[in-house]
Amino acid sequence: MVVAAVLVGLAAALGAAALAALARTGGTRVRLAGRLRHLVQPHREAGGRRWLWAASWAEGTAVGRAAAAGLVRAGIEVSPLAWAGATLGMALASWVLVRRWLGVGFPLDVLLASIGGRALSGRILAALAWRRREELGRQLPELARILASSLRAGQTVPQGLARAAGELRPPLGDLVRRAHGELCLGRPLEEVLERLGERSGEPEVRLMCAVIELHREIGGDLARALDGVGHALLERHAVKREAAALTAEARAVAGLIPLLSVGGVLLLNLIAPGALDLLRTLPGMVLFAVFTGLQLLSGWWIRRLAAVEV
Repeated sequence: MVVAAVLVGLAAALGAAALAALARTGGTRVRLAGRLRHLVQPHREAGGRRWLWAASWAEGTAVGRAAAAGLVRAGIEVSPLAWAGATLGMALASWVLVRRWLGVGFPLDVLLASIGGRALSGRILAALAWRRREELGRQLPELARILASSLRAGQTVPQGLARAAGELRPPLGDLVRRAHGELCLGRPLEEVLERLGERSGEPEVRLMCAVIELHREIGGDLARALDGVGHALLERHAVKREAAALTAEARAVAGLIPLLSVGGVLLLNLIAPGALDLLRTLPGMVLFAVFTGLQLLSGWWIRRLAAVEV
């Protein structure tokens, strides 16, 4: 009981530290700290320097870059190291659940806790990314309309971005306001548009930025091109929503199959303690590996059948 209380406290402390890091240190701050390292005051705390160095190092690795891309798609401006701390807290909480409440012993408890923490953090990122993608899909045609109407009124692209920054709501409004702020600081429009596409993490935003850059280089009726892009994005968003509605049942089944199987086994061990002791033996481990592989394969195959590229 004391061990469980200590572990719960440790998980809560890690979660609180991760949340504090999320609020204090974003991806932009980490990158700026790396570029402006020589401007950091000498009397700054050593712990803060070590944290920034570790976060910069983690973001520079291949795993860190992949994690940073996922965080960008989800609209979470934190460093991969901070998110790794939050994932570790979720894994510890999962360990307490399967160890103390469900009676699962070592090494199965560690394995299930690792899978649970990683799956939970991945699920959170996927849900946030899907919600952000839906919001951006609804707002992009409006951004194209605002820019096109501004150009027809004789204004420039930066002036159109300034107008859009005042009219659009988050998440696209925040991205446009940030881009407008960079323009006010004197950054070139090409660089601002490139950073806007990278910061959004969505190909539709990068497409619109590429259209603007291309027409600025070769000329042409940019307002008409933006109208066409906005109309195409509106139709694409409608088709994507229809495809998502038609494949919702298959995607739900793909997610429920592993949960029902694992949940049933854990409940069996809760009702009859020791039912999973067989999995500590070599045949049991082989059986568990085959079971896990088949569950993952079935979920992957159902999702593949239900996947519709628009």
